[in-house]
Amino acid sequence: MNLDGGKLNAPDGSMEAARKSVDNINQKLGGKKKLDLLTKFLIKKAKFKHVGFSEWLLDIELNAILSTYEELRIPIVAYSPSRLGLLTGKVKSLDGLGTNDMRRHFGGFLPENFHHNMKLTEKNYIISQEEGCASVQLTWAWIPNQSKCMIPIPGSTRSEGVQETLDVLKVKLSDQDVHEIRRFGDMAGIKG
Repeated sequence: MNLDGGKLNAPDGSMEAARKSVDNINQKLGGKKKLDLLTKFLIKKAKFKHVGFSEWLLDIELNAILSTYEELRIPIVAYSPSRLGLLTGKVKSLDGLGTNDMRRHFGGFLPENFHHNMKLTEKNYIISQEEGCASVQLTWAWIPNQSKCMIPIPGSTRSEGVQETLDVLKVKLSDQDVHEIRRFGDMAGIKG
């Protein structure tokens, strides 16, 4: 609820909002290209070409989704691989987020979850220092090691961020690193 009469700055996952967003994107693409990944109902309406699965949590391993997607060679796009900046190491506390920061509406940033999730962020930072890379680069390098069909989709609006993304290609994780990150993540769990 927004009491000052301004636009509510919160996620809207409604069907109407999805259609409006896709129409807006396709209009900006000017017919030169269509969206690559989204959901099946919009493919039928010829809004874009392919279906994918976007997931951040690894629950998909427990209910056969991952094995089915691997078998059918369907890409799993690791949406927001930095967990909306949480795994970059740059978000140290909720006080660092502006009062209108959209992340405050997401489960991982709710006070009762944020402090728990910071344990994984801190461990991620320690390992990244050992590897000589940025915390977020460690995350991006780790994701493809979970499945051959998992693809991280990092993004940035800053030129330094684009370079940081490209530099992840230099990060080579050992099997031990991959296992240690996974083991700690499984033990700590992610909330929200």
